[in-house]
Amino acid sequence: MRIVLATLPWAPVDVPSPALDALASAVASRRPGDDVEVVHANADFHQWVAERRPFTIEDYGYYSAGSRFDGRGDWVFSSALHGVPGWRADEFDASMGGTWTAHQRDLGHALHALAPAFVDRLARRVVDAAPDLVGFTSTFQQNTASLATARRVKELNPAIRTVLGGANCDGVQGAALHRNFPAVDFVVRGEGAVVFAELVGALADGGDLAPIPGLCWRDRNGVAHANPASTRPANNGATGCVNVRTIRDAASAGIRPTWNYIYGFPGEDDADHLPVLEQFPALHHLPPPMGASRIAAERPDPYFDRPVPGFTDLRPAAHYQIIYDLPERELFALAHPFRAPEQGIGEETIARLESAVDIWRSEHPGCRLVHWDTGGGVRFSNSRPQFPWSEFTVADPFGLALLRLLHSPRGLPSLVKRLTADLGVNVTHAEVRQVIDRWKALGLVFHDRGRYIHVATTADDRSMVRFIGP
Repeated sequence: MRIVLATLPWAPVDVPSPALDALASAVASRRPGDDVEVVHANADFHQWVAERRPFTIEDYGYYSAGSRFDGRGDWVFSSALHGVPGWRADEFDASMGGTWTAHQRDLGHALHALAPAFVDRLARRVVDAAPDLVGFTSTFQQNTASLATARRVKELNPAIRTVLGGANCDGVQGAALHRNFPAVDFVVRGEGAVVFAELVGALADGGDLAPIPGLCWRDRNGVAHANPASTRPANNGATGCVNVRTIRDAASAGIRPTWNYIYGFPGEDDADHLPVLEQFPALHHLPPPMGASRIAAERPDPYFDRPVPGFTDLRPAAHYQIIYDLPERELFALAHPFRAPEQGIGEETIARLESAVDIWRSEHPGCRLVHWDTGGGVRFSNSRPQFPWSEFTVADPFGLALLRLLHSPRGLPSLVKRLTADLGVNVTHAEVRQVIDRWKALGLVFHDRGRYIHVATTADDRSMVRFIGP
């Protein structure tokens, strides 16, 4: 088989698509004789537009990431999806409510006008490659560009089969996309690489599509079918200590994670955030959050499908009604972000959070807390202004054993049990708590919901030179 795999705007243009690479590898491992071409139409779109009007990489990034939850990127390609120039432009302008700048508005309308020509150009390129199957991956704001291209490919050559996959196709979303857009022959839900490879094999060999888990397909009579997906593992969520460990270990590995501090979860109150807020100064050496923001009701958040405690009175985000020409029930099925009444903490705590995040961001460049093995102990070096000490050493067997255990989040009972086993002596809760309290005062330990973890990063060569000299 000849297969073309395409990633459309608004996928990031600074890295290749890992999803398409995984799909191509899965096909190559199972069917080495098949020909697979990967088309990075997202990067092509940026270059194509930039040849016709000013369009910087920052402009592209605004649609790729900056407008993810208000649908501005998807609206750009709605003109191509519906074949109607200026598709609901006035309605979309009104829905923005003055939230975009004059530059953003002018650029949005210009891209909206250019989108049909780009989609036609891309579809002709795909058809000229004479593929048996064309696959599109869709995450966040890639839906309309992918659907529009699939529609145009089908108009040019109805014999070419089309398949859509990605995060936007999970669960009921994928079934809704397949049900409402007949230009898409197949939708892959679940483990994309596995399901896609099985689909390719079945199409090439004339096999049965019904056993392929998670696949949406149509029979000879055009009746849509949605095969049950494989069972997914339970979402166990995350805790404050787990999040701190992730950021700490990323920083130790030289990785700077991009993250936000999220509030507004159903059932929370001020008491859930204030103890964490008070510990921010101990974390100022770690990469700070981009900001503090209210959680959005979206799939596949575990709170989305929980009636108690979960989001109530859910409605698809307003832009879906403008971008798509579908009934409310279908919009609800395919939507990713939703509107819901605000819940959780009050304005005073929100203001404190935002201020604390701003301080963290401003102080971070001058803050470090690193540790290294000296052979006889573990030494810490500190430059956080809220903690007026520069070096601290742990050398006693009790402290070293406790420090090793605190590499991962642990509760007091677990620490007592493990220390008693490791040291061969009876260790009491009071002994462990005394040391932890002393380390908390030094800003070495973070605690949340009865669990503790140390927050120091591992020293690399540059940190050693900076803090202890050559």
